[in-house]
Amino acid sequence: MRQLSEQLLATQKVKVTTELQKIRQRCDDFYDYLEPDMMAQYAGDVRTVQKRLSDVVDQIQWIHREESLYKQPLTEYPDVEDIGGSLELFYRLFYVVGRWQKAEKKYVVT
Repeated sequence: MRQLSEQLLATQKVKVTTELQKIRQRCDDFYDYLEPDMMAQYAGDVRTVQKRLSDVVDQIQWIHREESLYKQPLTEYPDVEDIGGSLELFYRLFYVVGRWQKAEKKYVVT
């Protein structure tokens, strides 16, 4: 039973690492988002990726609980904070630019 649980733990670690790599790649893709008319969509895309990151953080917490049960050293995932910070900056950028564009349209129309 213990071997099965430890095998599941190892599988989860691989899944988390793979998902973090995918999220990191998706985060890097935001540097190429340049269409001014798509800022609201971009902000929504960032929020979706933030949700995926939140799910990964939940999985990491589960992994840490299991590791402490088996008295194993806790696996470190330093990318999580970096990715989270980058996503927050992208969200702020896209959101503020989108709001500015809406305000500008109102001003130009009136």
